Amino acid sequence: MLKKVKKANAKLACSRKKVQKLDKKKKAIKAKLAKMDHRVEVVNQ
Repeated sequence: MLKKVKKANAKLACSRKKVQKLDKKKKAIKAKLAKMDHRVEVVNQ
């Protein structure tokens, strides 16, 4: 039983790392989009 729990915790930790990496990429992409939107607004004015 203990081995199963350890295995499940390891999988959960791995999944959390993946989610954190995806969140980091998501934030970076949002920042780039915001920067591009600002440039578009400046050009359109």
